[in-house]
Amino acid sequence: GEIYVRDVGELGNGGDITRLTADVGEALFAELEDMTEGEWGGDNYRFRVTAGNDSYHQGISPNSKHTKGWKLDFTVTRIDKPTTANDIKWIEFCLKSLSDNFYEPIANYFDIIEWAENEFYGGVYPFDNSVKTFRNDYSIEVRNEYNEAQKVSTTTGGHFDILIKNQTQQWNKELKEIEDIS
Repeated sequence: GEIYVRDVGELGNGGDITRLTADVGEALFAELEDMTEGEWGGDNYRFRVTAGNDSYHQGISPNSKHTKGWKLDFTVTRIDKPTTANDIKWIEFCLKSLSDNFYEPIANYFDIIEWAENEFYGGVYPFDNSVKTFRNDYSIEVRNEYNEAQKVSTTTGGHFDILIKNQTQQWNKELKEIEDIS
């Protein structure tokens, strides 16, 4: 099945996202899929974009980076079994590895790396040079807005929030179009 589902109704019901946000989003989900597939190449997660420059964010925080078209929210679900806190922490680590938050203490993630190595990869650390390439090409910031204290087998409410940096465009609410910014 489709690994990356755009819920276009939610994504763009307020306005557009920028070309850079769209391009980086596409590259991000391709990289995430690559990072999280098992040692035989099977997909383990489904990623679903739930918000971009949407009417919800326009209403609740009209001056946020969402309403400039610079952010994407997405949820993650395990394909073969219920999603656990470990799954969320693993995706968080994958995202941090791709992001400007990369240099946070890796010691915080040793347990989850070991879990993932055993869960998916036959005990072998899964990342290759494409992770470094993504970091060199793009600049993103990651926020884990899942509440770890709650059960995360359903993804309603919890999500990851991705800011795509180095933007040269933004959504203009008055003109209802993407404009260049200096």
